[in-house]
This record gives sequence, structure tokens and C-alpha cells, in this order.
Amino acid sequence: MSSQNAFPHIDQKMFTENVQLADIAEAVGTPFYCYSSAAIEQNFQEYKQFLILDAAMNDFIRPSMYDAYHDILPLEPSSQNKEVYDIVGPVCETGDTFARRRTLTSCKEGDLLAIMGCGAYGAVMSSTYNTRRLIPEVMVKKGLFHIIIERISYDDLINLDTVPQWC
Repeated sequence: MSSQNAFPHIDQKMFTENVQLADIAEAVGTPFYCYSSAAIEQNFQEYKQFLILDAAMNDFIRPSMYDAYHDILPLEPSSQNKEVYDIVGPVCETGDTFARRRTLTSCKEGDLLAIMGCGAYGAVMSSTYNTRRLIPEVMVKKGLFHIIIERISYDDLINLDTVPQWC
């Protein structure tokens, strides 16, 4: 399934960095939230195969905090082969895990995936931990999309901090 088929009203360019997609009612028949993310690396250990995404636990904390299960779907499967992955983020924390021992079609660097059913609270629970910028939010309705919350720049993120005059 291509991302165009899964999300027919969203321009492919929207999937080039992780975003929260809000209200894709026409694509799935009901309002929902999901995150799109790209695979940035595969890491093979002796007993595990890790799929590292550009999304992290600061973007979506529920799997780490509550051991919540969320479907993770490749948007454009590059293979029919199946692999078992631990799907993780790049923050390198034990909790930066979206799924353990999840079977997906084989993924490679750059493949786009969607973490499904994130709920409206997904963005509310996100943070700038580890100097990671908050993800943009996109609303989709009747063939149109709009960025309702833009991703801030690194300069804006750093400038949220102030230094007291007495330092």
C-alpha cells in the first residue's frame, strides 16, 4: 500500500519528517491521530534487529510510559519479506521504544511508517527532551491539509531558556 493509498489526501512531502496527522476521517472512516516517521537506520545485534525511527519517546511517550500497543504500518513497503524488529527512537534511552518483537515487512533507511491510534493526547504529552523540537501537527479534511502547529526552529527552542542577569 502506498502512502497515497493509505492517506489519499496528503501530499507526499508531508511525510519527509515526522508529523502528527490529525483527523484523517476520509482515509479511514473515523477521526484519529497517527504519527508518520521515517526509518533512519537498522541495527543488527546478536539476538535482535532494531529499526531506528526519526521519531522518539519525546514525540510519543505512551509506549514507553504505559507499554501501550500501537499498530505500526509501513506506508510504502519496499519488500514482501517479513522481519521481526524492536522499533526504537534515536534518543538512546531504554524507554525510547515504540514496539518490541514486532513483525513488519522488511524496512530500509528512508522507508516511511505510521504509528497508528496515537490519540489527541499524543502531542499534548510530547516534550522537547534532549533538545528535540516538537513535531508539527497537520489537520486533514476533505482533500485539504493545513499545518495547525508548526515545528519551531532550533534557535526558537534554545531561546526559550533565559540566563539570569546575576550569572
